[in-house]
Amino acid sequence: MASILEKLTPLLEDLSFLVPFCPCFETADMKARRERRQMLLAGAKFTRKKQTFGMNFGATEDVSLKMSDDGCTLHWFVVPAGSGTNSGAVEMHDVASVGAKSPASLTLMSTVGDLLLEVEAADGPTVRDAWVTALNEAAQASKRSSPGGDARLKPTTVADKARKQAYFMQKGVELASKRKEADAKKQKYLEGAGGLKFTALALASRE
Repeated sequence: MASILEKLTPLLEDLSFLVPFCPCFETADMKARRERRQMLLAGAKFTRKKQTFGMNFGATEDVSLKMSDDGCTLHWFVVPAGSGTNSGAVEMHDVASVGAKSPASLTLMSTVGDLLLEVEAADGPTVRDAWVTALNEAAQASKRSSPGGDARLKPTTVADKARKQAYFMQKGVELASKRKEADAKKQKYLEGAGGLKFTALALASRE
């Protein structure tokens, strides 16, 4: 029975365009979903752990969460304007689940298991619970409208970040080694060049 209702839900939602002409087409569930979508569009205040160089030292900052008009992107930004430099967005088709971690917290997890966003509702668990439900519905709707998503918008995994960091660290080690070898060659030529300093440097640079 539950699976049948799940299949019928998108079909019933397609009838929502008839509601302005005849409210009788709007079921109680459709009305509740509409009100939750309006809540996301209106936005709400939350708090977020403040990140400094990727680390948190116990400080928090006020942020505002607001859904885009098409329901596909959740935007967050520090408030009031100018009080911080952080802002960001979460593509809803990348969200696997939205849940509660502490009495008033809200977490968005990616399809690859990474934490996309964690905030705490300024107005307590009641608002948080409403946002958890609404965001889960938005994520499901986004996946239905764009199955598979855009590969270019897939979230970067922790493993990807680690590999990228390791790559640049290795490049840095290689460059430092080459620089050390070049300095050693210059020193070798200078020691045997006597007064011909510039000639020795020219010969060293050719190798």
